[in-house]
Amino acid sequence: MTGLLPAALAVQFRTRSYRAGVYWLAVALISAVGTLISDNLTDNVGVPLETSTAAFAVILAPVVWHRRERTLSTRDRKAGRGGPRRTHRAGG
Repeated sequence: MTGLLPAALAVQFRTRSYRAGVYWLAVALISAVGTLISDNLTDNVGVPLETSTAAFAVILAPVVWHRRERTLSTRDRKAGRGGPRRTHRAGG
């Protein structure tokens, strides 16, 4: 199961449009593999769930940032990807 995850993610990230089978396969594998990893860390290595959750969040944050911003730099961040946001309506 763990061996299928990289292949499923590669197909998912290369897919230009929504394909339900590819999407849900990736979701199911991420869920199953993530559970296997956290169970192994907790049961066999003795890592508390809070610690593994924090570690996974720290590891995943740059991945999410890079996928969203297309860079790891915080200086090149796009302003909301649509320009500045309006906080109120004009003329009102």
